[in-house]
Amino acid sequence: MKKKLSKISLLISSIALSFGFFVGIKSNSITPVNAVTTTTRCGVEAEWREWNDSTRLSTNGYYYLTTDVILTSNFEIGMSSLLYLDLNGWSIVFQNGNGSHPAIQINRSAKLFLFDSSGHGKIIRDSDGKYVGAVRLDLGEFNMYGGTITGFTNSIGNRSGVIVNNGSTFNMYGGSIENCINTNWSGGGIYIEKNGTFNMYGGVIKNC
Repeated sequence: MKKKLSKISLLISSIALSFGFFVGIKSNSITPVNAVTTTTRCGVEAEWREWNDSTRLSTNGYYYLTTDVILTSNFEIGMSSLLYLDLNGWSIVFQNGNGSHPAIQINRSAKLFLFDSSGHGKIIRDSDGKYVGAVRLDLGEFNMYGGTITGFTNSIGNRSGVIVNNGSTFNMYGGSIENCINTNWSGGGIYIEKNGTFNMYGGVIKNC
């Protein structure tokens, strides 16, 4: 009888342990291996994720770079997308291009929040890059808190740095726009057209 009771006790203990109910173990203290934790970066509390792909970018979510990203065509943020991007001291470099698109396109109801928590992060055009401006908004919203947009020189049309078009809004809280020059037309650092709105609360625009 004692042997049977001993076996039953061992069986109950094994079951309890597997479900986290054994003495001294709380079932809610076990953290899943792939759990996403909420952290605060750049004053924003969210589920920030590391981005270590050097050939592309995500168009939706909360990301911080851990490598430079080299893009060979324009980056389009689609309708209603919400992207929080911390350059984290790294750069997004635009190469190639076909000369008829901006480097970054923010479409209808899409929003881009740009940060740079480590400093020195850039959005830059490579010497062979052919883009009509750095960022173009078309019924979208761009909120710039950090980073540097630089090197987008253009000689075609009224474009070069940030183009605020068609009821879009560009809010500049920090960071800088530098060396974005239109050599033949207007629109160096920022070009506003068709009821676009630009609000400058901080940051620097120079050599444009």
